[in-house]
Amino acid sequence: MSSLLPELERGRGRSKKRAEDDKQDCIDCWCFYQKKAEAIVAVDDPIARNRRINAAYAQLWLDDHRFQWAGLAAFASKQVGCGLLNAAEMIGKSASDSAANLRKVTSVGPAAWMMAYGAQSAAGAATAEGAAKVYQMLAKGNTSLFLDVWPLHMFYRQFGLERFKRCLPERKLLRGSVTWPIGNSVPFAEERPQTLNAFSAIDSGRTEDGVGDLAIHEQINIL
Repeated sequence: MSSLLPELERGRGRSKKRAEDDKQDCIDCWCFYQKKAEAIVAVDDPIARNRRINAAYAQLWLDDHRFQWAGLAAFASKQVGCGLLNAAEMIGKSASDSAANLRKVTSVGPAAWMMAYGAQSAAGAATAEGAAKVYQMLAKGNTSLFLDVWPLHMFYRQFGLERFKRCLPERKLLRGSVTWPIGNSVPFAEERPQTLNAFSAIDSGRTEDGVGDLAIHEQINIL
């Protein structure tokens, strides 16, 4: 029996090493797809970034028609883009109005301007502030959702469901090393049942269930 102990210890050591290597491989693969997602959104202009997000979602669906959520997300994200354009237009109009008001102050004097245009200017400033807030929130939500969901699709497509299941818990180990616009308000890669349920449903051909689970994940867990 004593002669078997060294071999048993070596066996346990090899098993531990394989487990550690597999865990690190999971982390490396998640990191790979997370960085690819970051490269897609690495555009300062939220409107241009939105267009790239739309195209990436659409490409997911074109490459694999099981990813119906991604096809729907391409359209939903395009609507976000329309919201961004509308908010940007309101901000631009307010800036134009502010320039016009400045010219009026110069021509009629501060007191006369306050009597004639002050209330109107205050309302315009409030509108601009609201539009800027909408613009920022739309951009942040659009980017964060993409950074969460696009790598999930890519990992599943590349490695299949079993490895997806095995590696999913390791994704959160990337916290602090990846781009995540919403910070601690929604921890990056928080484990939620809808994520695994969605890709299990997709894998078994229950596409509508997969769409439903991802929609819950999108609206409740992320946004």
